Amino acid sequence: MVDNVQIHVKGIHVRYEDGSSTAEHPFAAGLTIDEFKAVSTDEKWVEAFIQDSLKGVHKVRSPIAVRGFADGDIARQAGCYGYLL
Repeated sequence: MVDNVQIHVKGIHVRYEDGSSTAEHPFAAGLTIDEFKAVSTDEKWVEAFIQDSLKGVHKVRSPIAVRGFADGDIARQAGCYGYLL
C-alpha cells in the first residue's frame, strides 16, 4: 500500500468525433472532469506527509465533478459535412 498520495487533476475535457463510420449521421461524445483531488491525511483528516505508517494511513478524496455528453448529427448542426480528427 502506498503511504503518501497527492493527486490533483483539474480541467480535463475529452471529446471524440466520428464522421466516417456513419457519414450520414456523424456524432460526438465525451466527458469533462472539473476537479479531482486525493491526498494522504493524518489521523485528524488534515492533509499531511506520512512519516510513520505504523500509526495508520488515511486518505481523503474530493467529490468528482464529471459530466458526459453525446451529440448526434454534428455536421448538420455546424453547417458542414465532415470533421477531421
